[in-house]
Amino acid sequence: MCDSFAVNSIINSNKLGNLASEANQSLVLKATSVATGEIIKTQFINATKGSNQVAVTLDNYTDKGIYIITLEGDGIKYNPAKLMVNKK
Repeated sequence: MCDSFAVNSIINSNKLGNLASEANQSLVLKATSVATGEIIKTQFINATKGSNQVAVTLDNYTDKGIYIITLEGDGIKYNPAKLMVNKK
């Protein structure tokens, strides 16, 4: 595992996360429901060396609940982050 990816704020329907990358690299972000184990979102990210801000956009029909956000690339795996969706 490498540095953690943290989902730290919400702007409109986007959840913003920060990550530090040691190099320019392609990453895959996945959002998995804790309740069902289903992957509800797969998103491809091009990270640059240094600090990166990532928008995690979930569909409007996403159920409220807890989701685990994982971020992986070629030979790199970030610590997972927890995301709580609490909407009507």
